[in-house]
Amino acid sequence: MPLPLAAAAFSFDGKTLAVGGLGEVVLWDLAEGKLARRIEFGQPGTMVQAVAFARDLRTLVAGQGSPFAWGAVTLLDLQTGKALVEFREPKGPVNCLALSIDGRRLVAGCGDGAAYVYALDEKKLVATLKDHALPVLSASFSFDGKFLVTGGADAKLQTWDTVEWKPDVPTTVGGEVRHA
Repeated sequence: MPLPLAAAAFSFDGKTLAVGGLGEVVLWDLAEGKLARRIEFGQPGTMVQAVAFARDLRTLVAGQGSPFAWGAVTLLDLQTGKALVEFREPKGPVNCLALSIDGRRLVAGCGDGAAYVYALDEKKLVATLKDHALPVLSASFSFDGKFLVTGGADAKLQTWDTVEWKPDVPTTVGGEVRHA
């Protein structure tokens, strides 16, 4: 029986595809059209539900977790396959990842209804954004890095200013606009 695949991301140079699955990330060499390596990590039975390449092309960010349990964001060294750092703040599975354009900030949208913001240079949590009643399913930084938007299973979009990490512009709920 084939194993489920839950995430995919292309590297910035377009040479590698990372695919998240059950307890592993599979890297594909696109020029050669073949499997480059498998990186197994995390707790048995957890699903890698989000992957993103860091701008340095040496680091892969993987988000994983189990429903109603824990989650984690792991920075993986692509050469060795070893974990460089693991963030354990999420209280549920990591559903999505977003990197800022400059590659300095990472956001993990999680099953616990929060989005966790990390400073990658310092390898630490800098903000926990809690404005969704249900899991955060999507996140994206604006091109200029001044805003972050999160979308949740609660049918809510929330825009955050990235200086103070406070809700910013009007929020859309089920097609209606309300002010934050």
